[in-house]
Amino acid sequence: MSAVFLSASFPQPERAAAFPPSDPAALADAVTAVARGVLGRDAQLVSCGHPTITPLLLYVAAEFGWRERLVVYQSERFRAVVPEETWRLGREGYGDLRFTPSVGALADDLERMRREALTSADYRGAVFIGGMEGIVDEYELFGELHPHAHRFALAGPGGAAAQLPDHTGSRRYPVVALEIVRALGL
Repeated sequence: MSAVFLSASFPQPERAAAFPPSDPAALADAVTAVARGVLGRDAQLVSCGHPTITPLLLYVAAEFGWRERLVVYQSERFRAVVPEETWRLGREGYGDLRFTPSVGALADDLERMRREALTSADYRGAVFIGGMEGIVDEYELFGELHPHAHRFALAGPGGAAAQLPDHTGSRRYPVVALEIVRALGL
């Protein structure tokens, strides 16, 4: 099964000003459109567990009955605060929740989780939406580990993804998602 990495998060309100503009509704629309596009092509969507993104992925998978196509990586550090929707993902068969060991400081735990997620598949590409510093970290690490794979940054919702190279400013997310899956050969 082909795999696509999704790096997305909602900028935290107190820090969103550092990543203008930040449009939460547009971010949810973009994530939903990309998830529908990728999952609708029988591809696997892999992501690092963000408490506001994983429920959107579960919603899309459940909406269409797409089972076993999501993989969400989460650091053991956050096990106690994992939202119920994330647990449902695995329990109801829509995907796999994979915990990575806590290895020390927060930055080390996040690096471990990202590295495991980004080396878990032979990726066709990655999509970056919204976010803060972690989006930039995942963009750079993905490029290092998969130098020939496509990277798509959606600027419309704002966040750190809007500051990445080669981003698209289009806010027509279903159309952008279709262009992405075509470029990836899905």
